[in-house]
Amino acid sequence: MQINNKYIEKFDEAKYTFEERLQEIRSSSIEGKIEFNEMVSSWVVFVEKKCVFESNESKGKDAELATLLSCKVNDYNEMNKYLLESVINMP
Repeated sequence: MQINNKYIEKFDEAKYTFEERLQEIRSSSIEGKIEFNEMVSSWVVFVEKKCVFESNESKGKDAELATLLSCKVNDYNEMNKYLLESVINMP
């Protein structure tokens, strides 16, 4: 369970950063907010399904939650990087 707690903490951090960046973008004056919101919604659904699929091999085992959360952490960190580099810092 200690391993799972580590992944829970990492996921909570990544999701918190994601939510913070979304809030920053949504409160800004960027164009295409509707398209942006649709992209984010689609991405969240994709990550959820992708990570459930990737953790399927460990289903019912101790590693199931760790595998699921590890996948989500990686994907949320990638999106956080994209949001920071490509959206927030847009000219």
